[in-house]
Amino acid sequence: ARDVDDPLSQAAAHYAASVLQTLAGDPESALQHAQAAVSPAERLRDRAWLARTHFASAVAYYATGDWGLAREYNDRAKAVLPYAPAFYIAAMLEYLVGNFKEGEVYLNRLVDGMNRVPPGPNLEHTCAAVAASEVALITGDTRWSRAALDAVAPVLGSRNVTPLLSAFTRIGLAILVARQEDASAASELYAALESFPRDWLFRSVPRVMGLLAHTIGKLDDAAAHFEESLGFCRKAGYRPELGLTCCDYAETLLKRDNSGDRERATVLLDESLQISRELGMRPLMERVLSHREILKA
Repeated sequence: ARDVDDPLSQAAAHYAASVLQTLAGDPESALQHAQAAVSPAERLRDRAWLARTHFASAVAYYATGDWGLAREYNDRAKAVLPYAPAFYIAAMLEYLVGNFKEGEVYLNRLVDGMNRVPPGPNLEHTCAAVAASEVALITGDTRWSRAALDAVAPVLGSRNVTPLLSAFTRIGLAILVARQEDASAASELYAALESFPRDWLFRSVPRVMGLLAHTIGKLDDAAAHFEESLGFCRKAGYRPELGLTCCDYAETLLKRDNSGDRERATVLLDESLQISRELGMRPLMERVLSHREILKA
């Protein structure tokens, strides 16, 4: 075991703590650990560790919707060492605010990087799979649905995939099958993700469970998952995911249409609209406004 004063041990410990705190919904602690990891990473003169420390900060800022600082730290990570997770964040930062042309540049970099490595349970395939799935949901562009499925297969088909990569990839696939309204695939994924911790893995896991439950027609279960996601995102201050959850939840309520559901959906859509306007999330804003027009009709 390495001595605790060793810079590698320090960088690794702070980086791991930052990741875990972000997953658990404590971005303030995550940022403290990410910043504390920079000095030992610099002393190591190791590009990979320095890139990871900057990326850890980028992820925490991304989760809270601070797009400016998320871009700044993600750009630092890419400048030190271009690698798949940084291009994933770069793509999502653009697509979430409606800069599709810019986002496609990074998404193509992800797909190109994936095609340069052997198929298998690696970051290149996982990041490409999740990014393409999310972009297909945001844009409705079916090109990315095919790209996502091509990336998913080598990861989930491997016996050597790590639990984290497996869960991250399944979350991406869940988003895709929800968009495609594939009830059979959604049912399988729902069962697979039920035992996964209800944390944040670039997306709120309860929100993804809600999308799957909605797809298989379990609207009461979907509502319960979305309620869980609302609570987690509010406590963590993860506003982009909160805005998305509000809109997804409203769609479930409008489909269920029980007593009081339309009123609750209206409140959720109003909150989602406020968040999307404040954060400049144009695709989400357009979704919300389309639902509000339906409610007015």
